[in-house]
Amino acid sequence: MNAHLTRTNVIVVAVFAVAFATQAMLWLSVDYADKSFWQADALGLLTQKTPDFSDNVLVHPGTAILLPTAALIATGASPKVALNLTIALFVSVCTALICAMCLILRPQSLWWLGAAVLMICNPLYISATVPGAVAGALVTLFVILVFYARNLKMISGKMLGILGICAGVLLATRIDTGLAAGFFSFIYIAYLVRTRVWIFTAVSFLTFLALDPYLWTAPMQHLEGIAELVKSNATVTSSGDLTYTLSAMSLALLALTLALLTLLRKELTSVPADFILYIAAMFIIVCTALSFSAFRPVRYFFPFSNALEVFLPLFVFDLIERSGTAYENPKNSWLKYLFIFFLIVSRALPLLILGA
Repeated sequence: MNAHLTRTNVIVVAVFAVAFATQAMLWLSVDYADKSFWQADALGLLTQKTPDFSDNVLVHPGTAILLPTAALIATGASPKVALNLTIALFVSVCTALICAMCLILRPQSLWWLGAAVLMICNPLYISATVPGAVAGALVTLFVILVFYARNLKMISGKMLGILGICAGVLLATRIDTGLAAGFFSFIYIAYLVRTRVWIFTAVSFLTFLALDPYLWTAPMQHLEGIAELVKSNATVTSSGDLTYTLSAMSLALLALTLALLTLLRKELTSVPADFILYIAAMFIIVCTALSFSAFRPVRYFFPFSNALEVFLPLFVFDLIERSGTAYENPKNSWLKYLFIFFLIVSRALPLLILGA
């Protein structure tokens, strides 16, 4: 038991270190959308300046990012460095926690390694805005926590509280993404725990309220600003390239295909059918709605494709083990390492092309 915990701790710390080094280098070196707005908003929090709620950047609300950014600025960091380090830290912590959950759920599997590659090296981070990038990591962490809860014999109130905290942080980061993920998750969690879903709901709301100080100081203006943001995005006529979006989500679409196939052959996966339906329905419905919207940049799809992608290694490893190859002959486990290599190449090529 102690040896297993030591191994898990070493892996999680190593994943965090690699993720933070990679993310810090990424965010400190690339030019991404709206960064000056978020730096100004963080400075505004320090001076208790009432923001202009007609600004469609601010009302995401992004305060789960702005609060630690403001704290770093208060210690003497420049707004640019403070914001970039906050994003890098957020994504890295989520990545390490996701890998920890993979190890807890499948301690003898390489799922954690596949998840680490997918999370650390995702080229779509730089196509996202500040809250979208962090939401991509938070949605993935939230979904894998739901998967962990599904595997428990009894889902405790503490576990529902943990899910609620994660959902609340997501809402305080990007409310539209949080509401979409929260809607499907509420239905699924209610299916699992029935009326006790109120614990998850209450903790989500309270966490959101605690992390969004604009709701304390100017609640009506802030809520009106959020409504205006949704309205603005619904009326924008500039569409993203759907072909590029589909290619960027190729691994998520592969995961979706395997997930749906395993519904027909349940013996080929260790993932419960009801959980597969939950993640598949969320991905299909949200991405279909985005595809038909007037404004569909790839960053809007990113959180949901990211959450589905992280289960791709699990589906593939289950398929290898249960189809009679590696399961009957342990020497054939090289297939798993070959798939990890495929994931590394699939992540490295877009980054090399972007850097060329």
